[in-house]
Amino acid sequence: MYPTTPEVFHSGQDVEFHWTDPETGNTYPGEARIKHMHYEDGVLAGYALDKISFPESRVEEEFFHARSNAGDFIVPLSAVVRHLASQPS
Repeated sequence: MYPTTPEVFHSGQDVEFHWTDPETGNTYPGEARIKHMHYEDGVLAGYALDKISFPESRVEEEFFHARSNAGDFIVPLSAVVRHLASQPS
């Protein structure tokens, strides 16, 4: 079970997030790096994600097609669910 109050993540962290396909309504887990924090009216409202992948499903083509010609991919705070384990150096 995920906490009801979202944890605050920071730029540069690798995280798991959930994306809902706007055409099907299906939700998929993805992995990404937080590019920057997104503020609205001075309040943290979400995260811009970068280096996005979907290792557990085959929806990357659908994701990038849905996102064509869009700016930063911004997700709400609740869409980022956890930190990913750091890779050993």
